[in-house]
Amino acid sequence: MATTRPAVIIVSASFSKPDFYRPLAEQLEQTYGYETYVATLQSPARTWPAQPATHLEDVAYIRAMIETLAAQGKEIVLFGHSYGGIPMTMSIHGLSREDRKKEGKTGGVIRLVYLTCPIPKPGESLAGMMSQGKEAFTYAEGEYLHLHVEKAAPVVFSDLSEETALEMTRMMPPQSVASFNGPISYPDFKDIALAWIFCEQDKLCTPESQRESIANIEKESGKTVSVFPINSGHCPNVSQPEAFLEHLHKAIQS
Repeated sequence: MATTRPAVIIVSASFSKPDFYRPLAEQLEQTYGYETYVATLQSPARTWPAQPATHLEDVAYIRAMIETLAAQGKEIVLFGHSYGGIPMTMSIHGLSREDRKKEGKTGGVIRLVYLTCPIPKPGESLAGMMSQGKEAFTYAEGEYLHLHVEKAAPVVFSDLSEETALEMTRMMPPQSVASFNGPISYPDFKDIALAWIFCEQDKLCTPESQRESIANIEKESGKTVSVFPINSGHCPNVSQPEAFLEHLHKAIQS
């Protein structure tokens, strides 16, 4: 039997550790009663000399989390930040509540919530989308990408102090090159509610880029994405945690 509140799976951004989202998970549980989990994406979790993970390995990891919770009869909301929106989108094939209901099962995905995500057109990759005139602040060492700290900090954490932005950026792990090169595919969205938290001051995934991504999703899904604007940069979970928590709750309930 489904719980009163859906379970929430947080799908992190690239170059991010799960610990970056633990405070948000705790706040969702303590303030609103959501059973919350943070996915450990494989693409930033591995480092040399380990074999770098592809975006499909991130997808598989998320699917395993969904299947575990759905098997317990739980309704699930997925929340993806930045790159996390790509494997999040791809992970739900056949796992919606309605898909599982047709198989005589309970539980399943009921909603996707995107936070300022770059979502390419079907068959395209994040690397291709980012190459469209975006200033590079990463560099490759072998099969892993690293951040140019001084270049990335004022973009990724534009609404934090310079000192804090630099400190946060230095803690970000490498990201596999392969994860950015893989093409996206879209699921059948017909039974899934869609919401977007729109970061109006984002210098990484700019408002123009966010509008493009929303248009891509709406075209493929045939549905309207509910948009929740917030006056913040790319990481409002860090720069405006209380305001963002309220926005996320509204998006989950939309």
